Amino acid sequence: AMPRARPRRSALVAVGALGAAAAFVARAPVQVASAATRRRRRPSHVTTPALLVVRGASKDDDDDSPQHTFASLLTTTPWQLPAGVVGLVGVAANRALLAGELPAPAQSRADLVGLGACCFLILEGLAAREVETKEAATVALAGIKGKGVSAALSRNRRAACEWAGATILDALPSARSVFVWTETGGTLLRVGVLGDDAKVAADGPTFRDALRKIADAPNDPSTYMPDLQALPARVEFPYLPRNTQAALVVPFFCGVVEEAATVQKSVGALIVAADKKRAFSPRDLAWTGQLATRLGALLGDDAASD
Repeated sequence: AMPRARPRRSALVAVGALGAAAAFVARAPVQVASAATRRRRRPSHVTTPALLVVRGASKDDDDDSPQHTFASLLTTTPWQLPAGVVGLVGVAANRALLAGELPAPAQSRADLVGLGACCFLILEGLAAREVETKEAATVALAGIKGKGVSAALSRNRRAACEWAGATILDALPSARSVFVWTETGGTLLRVGVLGDDAKVAADGPTFRDALRKIADAPNDPSTYMPDLQALPARVEFPYLPRNTQAALVVPFFCGVVEEAATVQKSVGALIVAADKKRAFSPRDLAWTGQLATRLGALLGDDAASD
């Protein structure tokens, strides 16, 4: 009987094995063992295409070897995703066009090795890429830059309101307008780019709902409208510039008020207008909430001393 011819090996198997080793062992030097070493380390009947010896970096490693260069290329972030996609196409082509080059079990193992290596390269390439939300464009707000302070404020209250307005405009790059309002004093401060109306419209449904949040959710009472122009509620803010992109309402307690023989906490609010959509991060919201709490304490202490 004629001896059975040894099947030819697919080059894709060697590429897949090398890719798998390069992907799973990050930045480790890779060397291909010599033919003599392979014969000593495995039986002759095993048909794996290449024996990869992956070991830690040492002085004897040949960093200029083709195998090391190829492995380094596969572990380089810009090339991982394209290499994985090309490898998947190669696995599919190998399965469709070169079926029969290897016995069925060996062919299946080769396809699994190539598929696993390519999928890992794709996942690692996607994970390494920085995916960021596209930042909205800055819009010049339509209004007049100015400042207004209530004449009824005491010196301490005036200083507290001015401190809050200046701090917000300095600390939040996208903030362009700041209003301070209380239910007992009305509009105390307006600074920055101002709209048509001089007073805060406190009867709007959105504003009233924002004030109620401090009782329902005292730990996070802010009402944030990241795209004000897309909301019907934009007509409730005529005191802000007409093209305000984002708005933030932060309520706070500022002393007590007596009504019908009962004592209730007085409520105020900070209103901040921004010149671009999605202008404030969760950290900005938390920071503004803390500042509003501090402002409320200052206004309440001064009211108690009057």
